[in-house]
Amino acid sequence: MITQEQIKDIADRISKLKQYLNIEHKLIEITNEEEKTVAPDFWNTPKEAEAFMKELRIKKKWVNDYNTVVSLLEDVQVLLDFYSEDEVSEQEVVAQFLKTE
Repeated sequence: MITQEQIKDIADRISKLKQYLNIEHKLIEITNEEEKTVAPDFWNTPKEAEAFMKELRIKKKWVNDYNTVVSLLEDVQVLLDFYSEDEVSEQEVVAQFLKTE
């Protein structure tokens, strides 16, 4: 069975990942860069605009992937609560944990 120590370990890893990826800074950059894309002259230089959009998509993907991992961990924690109340099986908890890991 999955222990609270294993959950804590993954939570710590996710916290370190957030720092490593600098998620807070990326969120600010994404907001600022999205504002630039609605400027009337943004597409005046198509090649530069395309390169800019590619970089923006990359930043968004990192943030989205990080958010997915956070959501997976939350799902494991909820399943553990349900397991303690005999509402889900151990296999479901383990499967979700392995997916998160």
